Amino acid sequence: MLMRLGIAIVATGLSLTAGEAIVRNVVPEQVPLRFDEFVLENTVRGGFWSPVDLMRADPELFWRFRTNLRLPEDGKGFFGLISNGQGLRMDHEVEIPRPPGLVRILFLGDSCTFGYLVRYDQTTAWQLEKLLRRRFPGRAVECVNSGVVGWTLFQGWRFLETEGAAYAPQLVVVNFGWNEARDWHGRGDVEYWRAARAVAPPAALRCSRLCQLAWRAAAGRAGHLLDPVPGRLRVTPEEFTDLLARVERWTQQHGAEMLLLVGGARVNLAESEPPFRMRFQKVQYAFGATRTFGPDGGPAFVDGAAVEQGMWKSGIPPEEIFPDLFHPSAAAHLALANALEAKIAPWIEGPRG
Repeated sequence: MLMRLGIAIVATGLSLTAGEAIVRNVVPEQVPLRFDEFVLENTVRGGFWSPVDLMRADPELFWRFRTNLRLPEDGKGFFGLISNGQGLRMDHEVEIPRPPGLVRILFLGDSCTFGYLVRYDQTTAWQLEKLLRRRFPGRAVECVNSGVVGWTLFQGWRFLETEGAAYAPQLVVVNFGWNEARDWHGRGDVEYWRAARAVAPPAALRCSRLCQLAWRAAAGRAGHLLDPVPGRLRVTPEEFTDLLARVERWTQQHGAEMLLLVGGARVNLAESEPPFRMRFQKVQYAFGATRTFGPDGGPAFVDGAAVEQGMWKSGIPPEEIFPDLFHPSAAAHLALANALEAKIAPWIEGPRG
């Protein structure tokens, strides 16, 4: 009896192995659709980099940076250190669990946070860490840069939900608002994510192409995307507000705090009263104004758009603030870091820090 059972188990295993081999030759690997769109958009733009060389598909986050990436220093847009072994724009591995006594600030954002067009040591996160270490020589402070090109707040929230707890930050600085406003085939990020989850096997089985095929077949309509809606944004302003609340809840549940960094763009460099602001900037102001941060109880945001507008009013040309339409220059990153230091330093001195 035991021999027959053993033979049956071996035969089943061989059949599954053979089936896996056949499926791998016939069925292409399941790739998140948003990743395909991201690659297409950035490849069509042409330019100076190939998304597939820098990014890899991810079932939860759609895409993320490949690990341990370093590019030539003379590159355009992307150059030098891109990622460490954790896919973060850091020149070292972030220690897990967080060492006792370390103040860890997690930067959550898109290409502006990542530091497109600047070196890793010119980003806001890097320069803020340098400023805070200088201000508090007796304190260990670390700013973790998890910014990823093309991400929306939805992807940032998913990063927190799936990986954020491992880094155990006491403060999360959130900087989004540009990629959300794009229309990618009339469907939102949350719709893609729900459809992808419906067809995704459990993590332990995800590498099996046979399991991918079986889950896709079993998902039925749940795995299909809704019909596209012309003009549908990747993340609507209403969804953006809801996601900010989700990030806030995550920080509360993990003993951390949340601070918004409302970034600017060239379009904000204009004389008007009140100052011109785009809709996702306005959403962040409205959200942060109803929350407090630090011992002085001020609003839970830093107005980066105003900081950059102040640089322009002081006589700095727009192209020295924004080399393109949206991404800060090294000088603008430093100005943002100074504004964040003024906001965060009292928090570090207080009981929370």
